[in-house]
Amino acid sequence: MIREVFEPAGDFGAMRSAEKWCADRGLSVGEPEDGRGRGIVRGGVVLPKWTELTQNQKDTLDGRMTGDMRVGPVVVELWA
Repeated sequence: MIREVFEPAGDFGAMRSAEKWCADRGLSVGEPEDGRGRGIVRGGVVLPKWTELTQNQKDTLDGRMTGDMRVGPVVVELWA
């Protein structure tokens, strides 16, 4: 498992850094949703918000982004 922590850098700074880190590695991130994680998959995929994913979709994710998206820190975990 890979685990990266992105520290606060102003409003949404940690989230933007985490999104860029994912994009630089060919990973797509789900839409943000208050108080929920965001799914991560390999490739150019459009992912919905966490609560719109089915359990089967959640089971096939490559990782998840969690944390306070506004103030940080934000954590990216990749499972494969």
